[in-house]
Amino acid sequence: MSFSISDTGKGFDAKDLPFLFSKFYQGDPSRNDQLHHGLGLYIVKELVIKHGGEIQARNNKPQGACIEFTISSIK
Repeated sequence: MSFSISDTGKGFDAKDLPFLFSKFYQGDPSRNDQLHHGLGLYIVKELVIKHGGEIQARNNKPQGACIEFTISSIK
């Protein structure tokens, strides 16, 4: 099964794309505080992998971010 989640915001910074799913990664300096720990996309990646899937992030054109992932079918 394939899923795609996108928005029409500013998208991901190109420099952040390779690290988005890394544990504790915080690319946006405004989120570098006690309330944000850089675990959200890391947890999502781990869940997708545990369900036999793959995940990737990209930017939409002309704007916005997109997360696409697949998981194995549940029987």
